[in-house]
Parts: sequence; structure tokens; C-alpha cells
Amino acid sequence: MQLADLAAYAKEKYQIAERRIWESFPGFSVLSDPTTGKWAALLIRQWDENAGEGIELCDLRGGNELASGFPFSFITKPFRMKGNGWIGVRFDESTDAKAVQILFDYAMTLARQPGYTVVLEDRAPAKSSAYQETPLPHPDPGQEKKRAPIPEQIHKMRRLFGYGAGYYYTDERKKFYLQGMFMKDYEDDQPWDGVVDSYYATYGLLNTKQLRGYFTWRTALRKGVFRPANDCFVSIYLNELLNQIGAESPRDSLQKMRDFEEKYVKTGCADEWFLKKMHRWMMEFAILYGLHPEEARQYADPAMLARDGTMAVLRSPEEHADEEVFSALLSVAKEKLTFSSVMLKCPKEGKALFSKAWKRGCAETGLCGKNLFAQCFGDMAPFPWRPLAGSMYWERRKLDKIKYQLNACRIYLCSNGEWQVCSYETLYFDRDRFFGFLHETDRQLRVYLKTGHPLKEKAREAWAKPFVSAVIEEDRREKEEAAKPKIVLNLGGLEQIRRDALATRDSLLTDEEKREMAEAEETPAPPAPEISGAPAVPLDGIQLKMLRALLAGESADGIIREHRLLPSVAADGINEAFFEAIGDSIVEESNGSLTLMDDYADDVSRLLGGS
Repeated sequence: MQLADLAAYAKEKYQIAERRIWESFPGFSVLSDPTTGKWAALLIRQWDENAGEGIELCDLRGGNELASGFPFSFITKPFRMKGNGWIGVRFDESTDAKAVQILFDYAMTLARQPGYTVVLEDRAPAKSSAYQETPLPHPDPGQEKKRAPIPEQIHKMRRLFGYGAGYYYTDERKKFYLQGMFMKDYEDDQPWDGVVDSYYATYGLLNTKQLRGYFTWRTALRKGVFRPANDCFVSIYLNELLNQIGAESPRDSLQKMRDFEEKYVKTGCADEWFLKKMHRWMMEFAILYGLHPEEARQYADPAMLARDGTMAVLRSPEEHADEEVFSALLSVAKEKLTFSSVMLKCPKEGKALFSKAWKRGCAETGLCGKNLFAQCFGDMAPFPWRPLAGSMYWERRKLDKIKYQLNACRIYLCSNGEWQVCSYETLYFDRDRFFGFLHETDRQLRVYLKTGHPLKEKAREAWAKPFVSAVIEEDRREKEEAAKPKIVLNLGGLEQIRRDALATRDSLLTDEEKREMAEAEETPAPPAPEISGAPAVPLDGIQLKMLRALLAGESADGIIREHRLLPSVAADGINEAFFEAIGDSIVEESNGSLTLMDDYADDVSRLLGGS
């Protein structure tokens, strides 16, 4: 919003023209009430030599108490005017037009309060000091305007308190609550369709017709008839619900606000800005009364929740997949990563490697005993928090020692009635360090993945180099390991191979050889050679004899021929027996001879009971 927009708003709504009343100060102008002549706003246009651009400021009549009801950074102390009766507004991209318009409406309400000096003319003759009565004409009964009687309950409500000009003071909140409780069941049937200029309306700021109009509108509302009304009526109704006026419990108040949102706000009777403010009140109301965090999160600012979610992922990246971690990095870095040649040419690998580099940095302790996340984003810092600011909510309970966790990165604390919110705020972000890490990671990945467009190495980013180098080296080893051929041993097929080999052998034997083999099988096997200990593997006597020969450096060919064995079958049997103990083949068969693997000779000797 710009000052020209504020001037246009004042001209359209109040028929006020911007006046420049100082020739020597052309950048200053005022907006004043045409009836009372009081200033509502002082408009300031200046040139900032340091920034090399113009700046726009404004002082509004209203007071610091009102300003504290708006959690906006563009509202400050007054720039030129003195005292608590003024606030300052800085106009830039962050300035909310609706909020400024509401503040200006309130300034106009104050500026319109008249201050007159009345002089009564003395018509008595100069030479006479005697008292003389002046006859007054009697009113014509036919022309007398009859006024509707004022309901007794409204009379009683007005007598509860005197009237003050303040709005945001604590006693005004208490007065609103007590008057609202007094009128919580009141109904009326006198509609009023006029306009109330001020958004910040309380019972005391409405005249009798307006009050009866509000209670008539509320009566219909409670019966399910949602008619469009002045913003001030809506404000009073929501403030009643915040104070549980017309509600049985805090949860009932929140439910009635939900109904109002669905049946009034979302049907087009209020704008988006109002819905945003209403949601903030609903979230803060849920926190004040300790409702479930899921209920409060329904009405929280989506941008705030997204920022908290990003911080939660970056703070504990080991608990999240690479895709989630990269998305969190991207939400902070934005275009810094989007247009990297790594992401344009190798998006899948780039996401994984960026994420792994961040995980490695967060797993190690560095500067001042902090990991990479703490170095870049600091710690959860406490800030003062004013729940339901700008409303007429009156806190009737004594609050102390309250902790409410909205999510992993946002906690609300209360001590002696004073609230604080702990979160990760951009004020404490070290963006240079964060973007330095991303730049060094991007630089090394462009070289490793050969994406072109190399980046220049910066000495101040050398601290991030070990994280990225370690991740690249680990990725290189994984790729080399994956490229090696894999040999899979199917032990279940060895028995079938053995049976097939025996069947082949039998088919090649003559009848005489078969008779000799049968006689040899009937002959008792020679006793196994004595060993110092029992073998730790399941071997028969022939296998043990062959292994002893091989361990002694002798050939096992004679044993194989003597027992008419196939060399490959004999080798498979020995290897199968030792596979569980050693996990590999210990003998090889080549050209009909067996050879013991030198690497396993000591292990075989030990398993056979040797030293």
C-alpha cells in the first residue's frame, strides 16, 4: 500500500482532500476532519540518501494502545507527532491496506469528537440589570415526533458503567464482558440498516438504535438466520464468543465461530482479510483454553506452519527421506537450487547428494559445539506473545506455568500471566552460512557429476568442504561396488548335481566294474586316521583322508581312484561340509585333481582338530 492509496480511501469514504499546508515542506500533508478541523493523519514523503530511494510514512491519530492490538511490523511509534495519542505507519510492500484503513477509521472517529466554546448572548438592555424572562413558544402537538420507548434492559446496561473514550484498556475489556453477560439472553425486534464507520465498536460506542439493531441481528443469528450486517456488529458478536457470552464452554464458543465462518464469512458476507483475522483469534483462543493442538492448527497461518515444518525436517534430517530433506532445503533456498546445473541435468542424484551432505553436517559438531542446523538457524528463541490482541477478550483466570506445544518447532509458555512463544525466527538465521553450504555443495557436485558450468571455490566456504567430499567419496564407493559382478551360490542345487553325477558314472561303468564296486562297498572301510580332536565339520572317513593328504602337501588322486569317485563330486561334498564354518569353497577341482586353497589351510587344520 502507498500513501496515495490512503489519500484515495479518505477522499472516497470521508470526502477529505489531502492538504499541503507548508510550502517549505512539500513532502508533508495532512488529512483532517472537515467539521472539527482536527488532523486524522500526517502524511510524510522523504528521500532516503542511504537507500537511494523515497520512503513514505504516516502518523495516525489513535494511540499506542490501539497499535498494540495489531501484530504488524509496519506499525511503529509516531515519526513526527508527540505523545501517546499517535501511532506511526511505514508504507512498503508489507503494509496491509485493510489494517491501515481500519486504523484510519478509528483516527477519524477520534478526530470527529467536537470541542466547542459556546457564548450565550446577553440581550438585556445595557442600562437595566433587572431579570427579564423571555417567553418560549409552545411546541405544536401535531408536529411533535414520537420516539420509540427504550427497553429497560438497555437502560440498565448503560447504567452499569460510565462512558470512556478508551478502547483497548483493560477496564474497557472488563466492561465489555460484564455488559455482554448482562445482555447474553436479550432479544430484540428493531432492525437497523445504517452504517457504523468504526470497525472497533463496543456496546458503549453504539447509540440506542444501533444497539437495538445489533441485538435484533444477533437474535436472528442465534435462530439460524445469517443476514449481512455492519462489520462492527460482526466484531461485537465474535468478541462475545471469545468471552464465552452465549456459549456453554470454550469448545462451544469455538464451534459457534466455525458455524459463523461457514454460514456467514464463506458465503461472501465478509472478505478474505476478515477471515484471516478471525482464524488467528480462533487459533489463539484454542491455545488459551488448552484445546487439542490439532484443533488449533486448523486455524493457524499456513505459511507459519509450513515454515515450522521445514525447520523440523532440517533439524532432524536423519528421521526423514532424502526427498523430504531436499524439499525443506529448497523451501529456504528457493531459486538458489532450482536453476543449478546439477538439478537441471541430474535431478535424482542431485537431490540425494544435497540431502546426504546436509545430514552429514547435522550429524557432526562444529563451530561453538553446534551442528550445521544450529549454526544456520540458531535455537528456538522466546518472544513476547499477546493472545487475542485487538479483541475485547477479558482474561478472568489466573494463568501460570502453562506449556502448550503447537508443533515440533512452536511452543507457547505462560508464567505469571505473561505469555511467550518459542520458535525459529528469521531474525536469528545465518543466511550467509546456509547459502555458503549450498554453494560449496553445488560446486563439488557439478565437478563430480560432470554437469558443466563450474562454480568458483570460495575460501570462506572451506568449512563445508569435508561434509561434501565425504558424501561424494561414499557415493563413488557404492557405485563401484554395484558395478562388480555378483556370484550367487545355490547350495540347494548341489545335491541334485551330485545325484546326476553318480547316475552318469554308473551309466559309464562296465558290469565287471560294477561288481568290483559292490564288493568294495561290502568291505569295511579302513579306520579314520587319528587326530588330536574331533572334526568341527560333518565329514566322512574318505573326505577326512583326502583333506589330511592335501594338508600334508600330498595328492588326493590315489584316494579318489581307490574309491572310484568323481573329482568334481568329491570337491562339492567337501566344500558343502565346510561352507557353514568358513563361508567359502576350500578346495578346487582342476583336470581331475583337488587343490586346497592356501588362504584356508590354517582354518581347515584347526577345524579338523589340528593346531
